[in-house]
Amino acid sequence: MFHPGFSTAQEITDVSGRGVGMDIVRSTVKKLDGQISINSEPGKGSTFKITLPLTLAISQALMVKILGDIFAIPLNSVSETLTIEPQNIKKIRGMDVIVLRETTIPIVSAASIFGNEKQKTFKNSAKDLSVVILKSGERKVGLVVEQLLNQQEIVIKSLGKYLQDTRYISGATIIGDGDVALIIDVRDVVSK
Repeated sequence: MFHPGFSTAQEITDVSGRGVGMDIVRSTVKKLDGQISINSEPGKGSTFKITLPLTLAISQALMVKILGDIFAIPLNSVSETLTIEPQNIKKIRGMDVIVLRETTIPIVSAASIFGNEKQKTFKNSAKDLSVVILKSGERKVGLVVEQLLNQQEIVIKSLGKYLQDTRYISGATIIGDGDVALIIDVRDVVSK
């Protein structure tokens, strides 16, 4: 479909059917550092999906505190928030999990993801834990954060080409006091 000169037309004229089009779309999307995909069903049609990087977008986010810093989690990836007691954490195959409405959900420490390797276990915690249940596709994971703050509208800015492959971070935003808050890449956390 994306090869130059590809055409589905039965007749070629001077103005149509010469196979110019989708290859131009693809090259333009690539220049914008995006992706294009096609899903076709015989007899039903095709769906074209174009994904472009976040250069500037406004989104709702849940603001949380991790290791004393403020992070943003896109609200469309948040299933729910809750507070749990450390004794409600179980171990299955060496992984910390909680049981929420008869569903077993693995939990991970945001502190260990973002730099504090000592924060691997939750059993010794003296206080209740704040958990954000994240969802990506069909998968869910509980992210243990230092503190749940608030929900707010944020302006998403990309990290630029030198930082675009930073694991667990998808962008940044400037919060009310002028500080920068990093935006958590939920897909990376859920697939951890």
